[in-house]
Amino acid sequence: MASLVASSSRSSSSRSALKAAISSPRYASTTTQSTSSTVSPQPPAESVTTPTSSAPSVRAQSIFVSLLLSRQPVITRDPTPLEAAYFHYNHLLQRRLAQPFSKDFYFRKGSAAETRFDEEEAARRKTIDDVASAKSVPELSLDPSATPRRTQADESNDTSSLHRALDRSLFLAFRQKGSAPWKLPRTRVDLDAGETLHKVALRPLEENLGEVSAEKMDAWMVSHLPVGMWPRPDSGKDIKMQEKTYYIRAHLLSGSPDKAAASSEYAWLTSEELAEKLESEQYEAVKDLLSE
Repeated sequence: MASLVASSSRSSSSRSALKAAISSPRYASTTTQSTSSTVSPQPPAESVTTPTSSAPSVRAQSIFVSLLLSRQPVITRDPTPLEAAYFHYNHLLQRRLAQPFSKDFYFRKGSAAETRFDEEEAARRKTIDDVASAKSVPELSLDPSATPRRTQADESNDTSSLHRALDRSLFLAFRQKGSAPWKLPRTRVDLDAGETLHKVALRPLEENLGEVSAEKMDAWMVSHLPVGMWPRPDSGKDIKMQEKTYYIRAHLLSGSPDKAAASSEYAWLTSEELAEKLESEQYEAVKDLLSE
């Protein structure tokens, strides 16, 4: 009983000492300093300004699409002298290496049919030997009335006609009526309106030949992707601020322009003629794209 009374008195004295310590001014100042050091005011955040880019966007540039519309060769070209000599030699070689004809299987020995075959075969072999021993290769004789290789448009040099240079590829070019330089079909692409290269590539035909002529011409787009551009990245020019021209290839399948309805002068030109009529910079851009 005495121990319980002693512990109770010690607890009461401990509580009294704790209350006195908390209420003292020294404890209050210590608590205030620790609180102020723990929760310190943060400095105001500095405003971050993002610099605006001054580089030009793609839409700020001028994008053009140019159409390389070609008429493919209609006939095979004439062989060169080397090709003609090779074909002739190959023909003779095949005849020499051919397996002999077993006439005993088809003709009875001593029959009139066998005699006639021997005479014809001897004449054929003599002709072959005479040609092989000749110093020059004989030229093939073609009937010009049956297979004309030069047309009336070739004779009159009518570059507006598709019936010329039948063994060559012809490319369409325009110029304003007068003495303006010749140019390939080209139009501007409005990116803001959602236009794409392949969708507007045929528009220069309507702009220069008229709507009726453009509808009559059946042009096949080789690809929706361009085959070249100018200026090229390796041309040494600053292409960021310049206009860009993308070239798309197409083939004419059928139809021809109406010369009377065309608002511009047009011509179907070979690659050599394009080199003479186009401006040097434009021809430099497309010379590697003019495949036959």
